[in-house]
Amino acid sequence: MDTTEVILTERRRRLEPVGQDIKVKPFLRAQELEDISLYWAPVDTFPMSFRVRAWWMAFLTRFRQLMAERTLRQENFLQFKTVTAERSGHFMSTAMDFIPVTGIGLKPGSSLPPLPEADQLKKESLQPDFSMHKHLPDYTYWFVRKQDEEQRQHFFGMGGMAFLWLKKDPATQPPDLKLPPAARRLMESHGSDIQKQLDTTYALLDSFLKKSKAVFGKTIQDDPVLKNAAFVLPLLSSRDFFAAAPETRQQWFDVFDGYCTESPEDRGILIAVKDPAFDAPLSALLEQMRSEGMEYPL
Repeated sequence: MDTTEVILTERRRRLEPVGQDIKVKPFLRAQELEDISLYWAPVDTFPMSFRVRAWWMAFLTRFRQLMAERTLRQENFLQFKTVTAERSGHFMSTAMDFIPVTGIGLKPGSSLPPLPEADQLKKESLQPDFSMHKHLPDYTYWFVRKQDEEQRQHFFGMGGMAFLWLKKDPATQPPDLKLPPAARRLMESHGSDIQKQLDTTYALLDSFLKKSKAVFGKTIQDDPVLKNAAFVLPLLSSRDFFAAAPETRQQWFDVFDGYCTESPEDRGILIAVKDPAFDAPLSALLEQMRSEGMEYPL
């Protein structure tokens, strides 16, 4: 058994199935984490195959609705390094609609990669497998516009999307702009959607942005990159959840109530929810999908 297999075997030992009375297949639940609910489900590969991706697309739509019933809003993120050359055109063509804002993705306790010396960079550039990615921070985009399904259609399945579920923030609620009907019709006839512009402007006041930098950017507080970043998104694997002390996990979940990420490191999808008793609602969602003929294809 190679090193990767040993790591994955150990990871699966710590992510055991829940009791038979509550079924969350295809997920495995981390039983020893009693303060939160942590789930892992396998994927075949990144990029995902068609059938696996189709199941996840349907699941995530239902999961967003489930979290909305708990008065939680969803925010979508995309890691820059997973935007392949083929997808970069899609990214540029959607930027006007999705309004991506740049932040930093950061593993717990890590720092940003140092800039290489010119001689080192020149030497590395001569190698056939050269890539600048290892010298760049994990720049991450937050899609300001709330167009979840469209954004997933473009970018989900490559291994670089993440989703947060947050409590509603009054600061992001725009005022009720009462324009005379004639004025509103005139502006709309010129392609100006006032409500959409207001929603975008006020979304940028989200308290998550500042809070995320304070909680997840502690190791880079003195780095000028942090000053120019709108937010810090934690890049969490199952290992990080198990390694963190309960008080550290509590700090994370003071920022968000739910976290989901495509995790190539875990060869699957991770979902973490602040509610430690989340098995029942998750099970009900999955049972509904099965009753509609949507079995997980792995």
